[in-house]
Amino acid sequence: MRAGPAPNEVVSVELFPRDNAKTHQTSQYEIVNNINPSLVIRRGDPFYIALRLNGQYDQSRDKIRLEFMFGARPQIGKGTLIYLPISNNKDFTKDSSKWDARTHHIEGNQLTIHVHIPANVAVDDGVFLPDETKRREYVLNDVGKIYIGSHSKPKGRQWIYGQFADSVLPAVMFMMDKTRLDYTARSNPVKVVRSVAAMVNSHDDNGLLVGNWSGNYNDGNAPWQWTGSAPIFEQYLRNNGEPIKFGQCWVFAGSTTTMSRALGIPARTITNFVSAHDTDDSLTVDKFFTREGEPISDVNSDSIWNFHVWTDVWMSRPDLPPGYGGWQVIDATPQESSDVSGLYQTGPASLEAIRKGEVGLAYDVPFVFAEVNSDVVHWQLDETSELGWRKIKTNKY
Repeated sequence: MRAGPAPNEVVSVELFPRDNAKTHQTSQYEIVNNINPSLVIRRGDPFYIALRLNGQYDQSRDKIRLEFMFGARPQIGKGTLIYLPISNNKDFTKDSSKWDARTHHIEGNQLTIHVHIPANVAVDDGVFLPDETKRREYVLNDVGKIYIGSHSKPKGRQWIYGQFADSVLPAVMFMMDKTRLDYTARSNPVKVVRSVAAMVNSHDDNGLLVGNWSGNYNDGNAPWQWTGSAPIFEQYLRNNGEPIKFGQCWVFAGSTTTMSRALGIPARTITNFVSAHDTDDSLTVDKFFTREGEPISDVNSDSIWNFHVWTDVWMSRPDLPPGYGGWQVIDATPQESSDVSGLYQTGPASLEAIRKGEVGLAYDVPFVFAEVNSDVVHWQLDETSELGWRKIKTNKY
Protein backbone atom coordinates (compact mmCIF):
# COMPACT_ATOMS: atom_id res chain seq x y z
CA MET A 1 0.00 0.00 0.00
CA ARG A 2 1.57 3.27 -1.15
CA ALA A 3 1.65 6.19 1.26
CA GLY A 4 0.08 9.45 0.08
CA PRO A 5 1.95 12.73 -0.20
CA ALA A 6 3.13 14.28 3.05
CA PRO A 7 0.92 17.13 4.30
CA ASN A 8 2.00 20.64 3.43
CA GLU A 9 2.41 21.93 6.97
CA VAL A 10 2.16 25.51 8.19
CA VAL A 11 5.62 26.68 9.28
CA SER A 12 4.75 30.19 10.50
CA VAL A 13 1.93 32.73 10.68
CA GLU A 14 2.25 36.49 10.19
CA LEU A 15 -0.58 38.61 11.67
CA PHE A 16 0.50 42.00 10.25
CA PRO A 17 -0.47 43.76 13.50
CA ARG A 18 0.69 47.23 12.44
CA ASP A 19 -0.76 47.07 8.92
CA ASN A 20 -4.10 45.73 10.13
CA ALA A 21 -4.17 48.38 12.86
CA LYS A 22 -4.20 51.13 10.23
CA THR A 23 -7.35 49.72 8.64
CA HIS A 24 -9.02 49.05 11.98
CA GLN A 25 -8.06 52.41 13.55
CA THR A 26 -6.24 50.70 16.40
CA SER A 27 -2.77 52.10 15.75
CA GLN A 28 -3.02 54.26 18.88
CA TYR A 29 -2.93 51.20 21.14
CA GLU A 30 0.60 51.05 22.49
CA ILE A 31 0.63 47.24 22.45
CA VAL A 32 0.40 47.44 18.65
CA ASN A 33 3.64 49.43 18.53
CA ASN A 34 5.74 47.40 20.99
CA ILE A 35 8.82 45.41 19.96
CA ASN A 36 6.57 42.32 19.88
CA PRO A 37 3.33 43.91 18.66
CA SER A 38 -0.10 42.42 19.40
CA LEU A 39 -2.94 42.20 16.90
CA VAL A 40 -5.80 44.54 17.86
CA ILE A 41 -8.70 44.61 15.40
CA ARG A 42 -12.31 45.74 15.46
CA ARG A 43 -15.39 43.76 14.51
CA GLY A 44 -17.06 44.34 11.16
CA ASP A 45 -13.90 44.87 9.06
CA PRO A 46 -11.62 42.39 7.26
CA PHE A 47 -7.99 41.79 8.15
CA TYR A 48 -5.00 40.03 6.57
CA ILE A 49 -2.82 37.17 7.75
CA ALA A 50 -0.06 35.27 5.93
CA LEU A 51 0.92 31.61 6.16
CA ARG A 52 4.30 30.16 5.24
CA LEU A 53 4.15 26.49 4.30
CA ASN A 54 6.96 23.93 4.16
CA GLY A 55 6.25 23.38 0.47
CA GLN A 56 4.81 25.26 -2.47
CA TYR A 57 1.08 25.89 -2.16
CA ASP A 58 -1.05 23.81 -4.55
CA GLN A 59 -4.67 25.02 -4.76
CA SER A 60 -5.90 21.70 -6.12
CA ARG A 61 -4.28 19.62 -3.39
CA ASP A 62 -3.75 21.73 -0.27
CA LYS A 63 -6.87 22.33 1.81
CA ILE A 64 -6.44 24.89 4.58
CA ARG A 65 -8.95 25.68 7.29
CA LEU A 66 -8.68 28.43 9.89
CA GLU A 67 -9.90 27.89 13.45
CA PHE A 68 -10.90 30.77 15.74
CA MET A 69 -11.55 30.02 19.40
CA PHE A 70 -12.90 32.27 22.15
CA GLY A 71 -12.76 31.43 25.85
CA ALA A 72 -11.69 28.38 27.81
CA ARG A 73 -14.39 26.06 26.37
CA PRO A 74 -15.15 27.09 22.80
CA GLN A 75 -18.27 25.60 21.22
CA ILE A 76 -19.62 25.80 17.68
CA GLY A 77 -23.20 26.17 18.91
CA LYS A 78 -22.32 29.25 20.95
CA GLY A 79 -20.34 30.89 18.18
CA THR A 80 -17.11 30.66 20.17
CA LEU A 81 -15.51 28.04 17.91
CA ILE A 82 -15.34 28.85 14.22
CA TYR A 83 -14.06 26.49 11.52
CA LEU A 84 -13.40 28.63 8.49
CA PRO A 85 -12.43 27.09 5.11
CA ILE A 86 -10.44 29.34 2.79
CA SER A 87 -11.96 29.92 -0.64
CA ASN A 88 -10.13 30.93 -3.79
CA ASN A 89 -12.84 33.42 -4.78
CA LYS A 90 -11.88 36.91 -5.90
CA ASP A 91 -14.24 38.52 -3.36
CA PHE A 92 -16.03 37.54 -0.16
CA THR A 93 -19.13 35.56 -1.06
CA LYS A 94 -20.90 35.11 2.28
CA ASP A 95 -23.36 37.48 3.94
CA SER A 96 -21.60 40.22 5.92
CA SER A 97 -23.04 38.76 9.14
CA LYS A 98 -20.97 35.59 8.57
CA TRP A 99 -17.29 34.80 8.93
CA ASP A 100 -15.52 34.50 5.57
CA ALA A 101 -11.97 33.92 4.30
CA ARG A 102 -10.39 33.97 0.84
CA THR A 103 -6.92 33.78 -0.65
CA HIS A 104 -5.56 37.24 -1.44
CA HIS A 105 -2.11 36.49 -2.82
CA ILE A 106 -0.08 33.34 -3.52
CA GLU A 107 3.64 33.27 -4.08
CA GLY A 108 5.40 29.92 -3.84
CA ASN A 109 4.99 28.68 -0.27
CA GLN A 110 3.62 32.04 0.94
CA LEU A 111 -0.14 32.46 1.21
CA THR A 112 -1.84 35.75 2.18
CA ILE A 113 -5.41 35.37 3.43
CA HIS A 114 -8.17 37.98 3.73
CA VAL A 115 -10.52 37.30 6.69
CA HIS A 116 -13.88 39.00 7.31
CA ILE A 117 -15.12 39.32 10.91
CA PRO A 118 -18.89 39.79 11.32
CA ALA A 119 -20.00 42.89 13.20
CA ASN A 120 -21.77 40.91 15.94
CA VAL A 121 -18.65 39.38 17.44
CA ALA A 122 -18.32 40.72 21.00
CA VAL A 123 -19.25 43.65 20.90
CA ASP A 124 -21.97 43.95 18.20
CA ASP A 125 -22.63 46.93 15.90
CA GLY A 126 -25.28 48.26 18.30
CA VAL A 127 -22.53 50.55 19.60
CA PHE A 128 -21.74 52.06 16.20
CA LEU A 129 -21.86 55.87 16.28
CA PRO A 130 -22.41 57.09 12.70
CA ASP A 131 -20.94 60.59 13.11
CA GLU A 132 -17.16 60.47 12.46
CA THR A 133 -16.49 63.60 14.54
CA LYS A 134 -18.31 62.09 17.49
CA ARG A 135 -16.47 58.77 17.06
CA ARG A 136 -13.16 60.63 17.29
CA GLU A 137 -14.35 62.41 20.43
CA TYR A 138 -16.08 59.56 22.27
CA VAL A 139 -13.96 56.55 21.20
CA LEU A 140 -10.53 57.78 20.10
CA ASN A 141 -9.92 60.88 22.24
CA ASP A 142 -7.72 59.94 25.20
CA VAL A 143 -7.74 63.19 27.20
CA GLY A 144 -10.46 65.41 28.60
CA LYS A 145 -11.83 67.26 31.61
CA ILE A 146 -13.99 66.02 34.45
CA TYR A 147 -15.99 68.73 36.20
CA ILE A 148 -16.23 68.87 39.99
CA GLY A 149 -17.08 71.57 42.54
CA SER A 150 -20.56 73.10 42.73
CA HIS A 151 -23.17 74.40 40.30
CA SER A 152 -22.09 77.97 41.08
CA LYS A 153 -18.34 77.25 41.00
CA PRO A 154 -17.65 74.34 38.65
CA LYS A 155 -14.02 73.36 38.16
CA GLY A 156 -12.62 71.23 35.36
CA ARG A 157 -9.96 68.66 36.30
CA GLN A 158 -7.82 67.41 33.44
CA TRP A 159 -8.15 63.64 33.10
CA ILE A 160 -5.98 61.43 30.92
CA TYR A 161 -8.21 58.53 29.89
CA GLY A 162 -5.26 56.65 28.35
CA GLN A 163 -7.34 53.89 26.76
CA PHE A 164 -4.47 53.17 24.35
CA ALA A 165 -1.75 52.78 27.02
CA ASP A 166 0.00 49.42 26.79
CA SER A 167 -1.41 48.07 30.08
CA VAL A 168 -5.03 49.22 29.67
CA LEU A 169 -6.42 46.82 27.05
CA PRO A 170 -4.81 43.75 28.70
CA ALA A 171 -6.22 44.91 32.06
CA VAL A 172 -9.67 45.43 30.52
CA MET A 173 -9.68 41.93 29.02
CA PHE A 174 -8.48 40.52 32.35
CA MET A 175 -11.43 42.26 34.03
CA MET A 176 -13.89 40.99 31.42
CA ASP A 177 -12.67 37.45 32.11
CA LYS A 178 -13.61 37.98 35.77
CA THR A 179 -17.21 38.90 34.92
CA ARG A 180 -20.16 36.54 34.77
CA LEU A 181 -20.30 36.96 30.98
CA ASP A 182 -19.42 34.10 28.67
CA TYR A 183 -18.17 34.95 25.19
CA THR A 184 -21.64 34.70 23.67
CA ALA A 185 -23.00 37.27 26.13
CA ARG A 186 -20.13 39.59 25.25
CA SER A 187 -21.81 40.25 21.90
CA ASN A 188 -24.59 42.06 23.83
CA PRO A 189 -23.55 45.67 24.59
CA VAL A 190 -26.16 46.02 27.34
CA LYS A 191 -24.65 43.10 29.25
CA VAL A 192 -21.12 44.31 28.56
CA VAL A 193 -21.63 47.81 29.99
CA ARG A 194 -23.51 46.43 33.01
CA SER A 195 -20.45 44.30 33.68
CA VAL A 196 -18.18 47.32 33.19
CA ALA A 197 -20.20 49.25 35.78
CA ALA A 198 -19.84 46.34 38.22
CA MET A 199 -16.14 45.66 37.62
CA VAL A 200 -14.85 49.23 38.04
CA ASN A 201 -15.79 49.10 41.74
CA SER A 202 -14.52 46.44 44.12
CA HIS A 203 -17.72 45.61 46.00
CA ASP A 204 -18.84 42.36 44.37
CA ASP A 205 -16.06 41.01 42.13
CA ASN A 206 -12.77 42.38 43.48
CA GLY A 207 -13.03 44.96 40.75
CA LEU A 208 -10.77 47.85 39.90
CA LEU A 209 -11.25 50.49 42.60
CA VAL A 210 -12.02 50.73 46.32
CA GLY A 211 -14.26 53.67 47.22
CA ASN A 212 -13.35 55.81 50.21
CA TRP A 213 -15.11 58.94 51.49
CA SER A 214 -13.70 58.83 55.03
CA GLY A 215 -10.84 61.29 54.59
CA ASN A 216 -8.34 58.65 55.77
CA TYR A 217 -6.23 57.44 52.84
CA ASN A 218 -3.09 56.29 54.68
CA ASP A 219 -2.93 52.85 53.02
CA GLY A 220 -3.52 54.05 49.44
CA ASN A 221 -3.77 57.05 47.14
CA ALA A 222 -6.17 59.84 48.00
CA PRO A 223 -8.75 60.09 45.20
CA TRP A 224 -7.60 63.57 44.13
CA GLN A 225 -4.05 62.30 43.57
CA TRP A 226 -5.14 60.43 40.44
CA THR A 227 -4.92 62.41 37.19
CA GLY A 228 -5.73 59.61 34.78
CA SER A 229 -6.94 56.05 34.41
CA ALA A 230 -3.93 54.23 32.93
CA PRO A 231 -1.88 54.03 36.18
CA ILE A 232 -4.91 52.51 37.93
CA PHE A 233 -5.36 49.80 35.31
CA GLU A 234 -1.61 49.16 35.16
CA GLN A 235 -1.38 48.68 38.93
CA TYR A 236 -4.47 46.44 38.96
CA LEU A 237 -3.01 44.20 36.23
CA ARG A 238 0.43 44.11 37.84
CA ASN A 239 -1.12 43.10 41.20
CA ASN A 240 -3.15 40.32 39.56
CA GLY A 241 -6.53 41.88 40.24
CA GLU A 242 -6.04 43.33 43.72
CA PRO A 243 -8.41 46.35 43.98
CA ILE A 244 -6.68 49.73 43.92
CA LYS A 245 -7.08 52.23 46.76
CA PHE A 246 -8.81 54.73 46.52
CA GLY A 247 -11.48 56.30 44.31
CA GLN A 248 -14.45 58.63 44.49
CA CYS A 249 -17.09 59.32 41.88
CA TRP A 250 -14.91 61.18 39.34
CA VAL A 251 -12.23 58.47 39.53
CA PHE A 252 -14.84 55.72 39.07
CA ALA A 253 -16.37 57.61 36.13
CA GLY A 254 -13.06 58.41 34.45
CA SER A 255 -12.02 54.76 34.70
CA THR A 256 -15.42 53.61 33.39
CA THR A 257 -15.06 55.90 30.37
CA THR A 258 -11.57 54.52 29.77
CA MET A 259 -12.72 50.90 29.94
CA SER A 260 -15.66 51.58 27.61
CA ARG A 261 -13.53 53.38 25.02
CA ALA A 262 -10.88 50.65 25.19
CA LEU A 263 -13.64 48.19 24.19
CA GLY A 264 -14.71 50.45 21.30
CA ILE A 265 -17.88 51.65 23.02
CA PRO A 266 -18.53 55.42 22.65
CA ALA A 267 -18.41 56.99 26.12
CA ARG A 268 -18.39 60.42 27.75
CA THR A 269 -17.97 61.53 31.37
CA ILE A 270 -20.93 63.46 32.81
CA THR A 271 -21.16 65.65 35.94
CA ASN A 272 -24.52 66.21 37.65
CA PHE A 273 -24.45 69.18 40.02
CA VAL A 274 -26.81 69.20 43.04
CA SER A 275 -27.10 65.45 42.63
CA ALA A 276 -29.74 63.65 44.68
CA HIS A 277 -29.16 60.27 46.31
CA ASP A 278 -32.49 58.51 46.85
CA THR A 279 -32.03 55.47 49.08
CA ASP A 280 -35.62 54.22 49.38
CA ASP A 281 -37.06 54.42 45.82
CA SER A 282 -39.38 57.34 46.69
CA LEU A 283 -38.01 59.46 43.80
CA THR A 284 -37.58 62.28 46.33
CA VAL A 285 -35.01 63.27 48.91
CA ASP A 286 -36.90 63.03 52.19
CA LYS A 287 -35.92 64.87 55.37
CA PHE A 288 -37.64 64.03 58.64
CA PHE A 289 -38.21 66.22 61.70
CA THR A 290 -39.69 65.93 65.18
CA ARG A 291 -42.77 67.93 66.22
CA GLU A 292 -40.33 70.52 67.59
CA GLY A 293 -38.52 70.78 64.26
CA GLU A 294 -35.36 68.85 65.20
CA PRO A 295 -33.86 66.68 62.40
CA ILE A 296 -34.32 62.90 62.64
CA SER A 297 -31.40 61.12 61.01
CA ASP A 298 -32.21 57.42 61.40
CA VAL A 299 -35.25 57.17 59.08
CA ASN A 300 -33.29 57.07 55.84
CA SER A 301 -29.97 58.16 54.34
CA ASP A 302 -31.25 60.38 51.51
CA SER A 303 -28.85 63.17 50.66
CA ILE A 304 -27.82 65.73 48.04
CA TRP A 305 -24.24 65.90 46.84
CA ASN A 306 -22.61 69.06 45.46
CA PHE A 307 -21.81 67.00 42.39
CA HIS A 308 -21.76 63.42 41.17
CA VAL A 309 -20.01 62.01 38.10
CA TRP A 310 -20.99 59.05 35.91
CA THR A 311 -20.46 57.83 32.33
CA ASP A 312 -22.80 57.93 29.35
CA VAL A 313 -22.36 55.21 26.70
CA TRP A 314 -23.86 55.10 23.20
CA MET A 315 -25.77 52.03 22.00
CA SER A 316 -28.98 50.74 20.53
CA ARG A 317 -31.49 49.28 23.00
CA PRO A 318 -33.36 46.43 21.26
CA ASP A 319 -34.51 45.30 24.73
CA LEU A 320 -36.60 48.52 25.08
CA PRO A 321 -39.40 50.02 22.96
CA PRO A 322 -38.27 51.98 19.88
CA GLY A 323 -36.82 55.42 20.57
CA TYR A 324 -34.87 54.64 23.74
CA GLY A 325 -31.48 53.95 22.17
CA GLY A 326 -28.60 56.43 22.04
CA TRP A 327 -26.91 57.72 25.17
CA GLN A 328 -27.29 55.58 28.29
CA VAL A 329 -26.15 56.24 31.86
CA ILE A 330 -23.85 53.73 33.53
CA ASP A 331 -22.33 54.35 36.95
CA ALA A 332 -19.66 52.35 38.76
CA THR A 333 -19.66 54.42 41.96
CA PRO A 334 -21.02 52.02 44.60
CA GLN A 335 -24.06 53.97 45.83
CA GLU A 336 -26.97 51.52 45.78
CA SER A 337 -27.30 47.99 44.42
CA SER A 338 -28.96 47.57 41.03
CA ASP A 339 -32.71 47.05 40.94
CA VAL A 340 -32.26 43.79 38.98
CA SER A 341 -28.98 42.11 39.91
CA GLY A 342 -28.48 43.23 43.47
CA LEU A 343 -24.87 44.09 42.54
CA TYR A 344 -23.32 47.51 42.91
CA GLN A 345 -23.80 48.61 39.31
CA THR A 346 -26.05 51.19 37.67
CA GLY A 347 -27.45 51.16 34.15
CA PRO A 348 -27.59 51.28 31.29
CA ALA A 349 -30.41 53.76 31.88
CA SER A 350 -31.72 55.42 28.72
CA LEU A 351 -31.41 59.22 28.77
CA GLU A 352 -34.63 59.39 26.77
CA ALA A 353 -36.39 57.28 29.41
CA ILE A 354 -35.02 59.56 32.14
CA ARG A 355 -36.15 62.67 30.25
CA LYS A 356 -39.67 61.27 29.84
CA GLY A 357 -39.88 59.88 33.38
CA GLU A 358 -40.34 56.31 32.10
CA VAL A 359 -39.20 54.83 35.41
CA GLY A 360 -40.47 51.35 34.57
CA LEU A 361 -37.81 50.76 31.92
CA ALA A 362 -34.56 48.87 32.53
CA TYR A 363 -32.01 49.42 33.98
CA ASP A 364 -32.07 51.53 37.18
CA VAL A 365 -33.98 54.38 35.53
CA PRO A 366 -35.77 55.34 38.80
CA PHE A 367 -32.47 55.86 40.63
CA VAL A 368 -30.96 58.06 37.90
CA PHE A 369 -34.26 59.90 37.40
CA ALA A 370 -34.19 60.78 41.11
CA GLU A 371 -30.58 61.97 40.87
CA VAL A 372 -31.51 64.67 38.36
CA ASN A 373 -35.16 65.40 39.28
CA SER A 374 -35.73 64.85 43.00
CA ASP A 375 -37.53 67.43 45.06
CA VAL A 376 -36.45 67.76 48.69
CA VAL A 377 -39.49 66.99 50.85
CA HIS A 378 -39.60 67.85 54.57
CA TRP A 379 -41.76 65.64 56.78
CA GLN A 380 -42.77 66.33 60.37
CA LEU A 381 -43.80 63.71 62.90
CA ASP A 382 -47.61 63.74 63.19
CA GLU A 383 -49.46 60.97 65.05
CA THR A 384 -52.79 62.17 63.64
CA SER A 385 -51.75 61.41 60.08
CA GLU A 386 -52.32 57.97 58.56
CA LEU A 387 -48.69 57.98 57.45
CA GLY A 388 -47.42 59.13 60.81
CA TRP A 389 -45.83 62.10 59.04
CA ARG A 390 -47.06 65.42 57.66
CA LYS A 391 -45.51 67.08 54.64
CA ILE A 392 -44.48 70.58 55.67
CA LYS A 393 -42.22 71.77 52.86
CA THR A 394 -41.07 70.94 49.34
CA ASN A 395 -37.95 72.42 47.76
CA LYS A 396 -37.85 72.20 43.98
CA TYR A 397 -34.39 72.62 42.48
